[in-house]
Amino acid sequence: MKIMLNKVQFIPIIIILRLAIYANTLNNEFVSDDITAIVNNPRIGDIFHSLNPFDVKNSLTYFLCRLNPFVYHLANLNSKVTAGGGEIKWLR
Repeated sequence: MKIMLNKVQFIPIIIILRLAIYANTLNNEFVSDDITAIVNNPRIGDIFHSLNPFDVKNSLTYFLCRLNPFVYHLANLNSKVTAGGGEIKWLR
């Protein structure tokens, strides 16, 4: 028996897999590159200091919630899940 999936049917599969893989990071503290990019970054509060999308995202998150690791990890999880959109576009 051969199961054929439509390309659109991959969207929920990719979202569920990404949620399952990255959801365990939500309650963790800042680690590794988070320390330099967020905690020890003197320009973290300046939203306009960089055109790098990751720096802008971190600055906006800092502006809204200061140094709350849960919120940063939630924003990263959102980025990982929505990045699947590019993969779905590639599949088309």
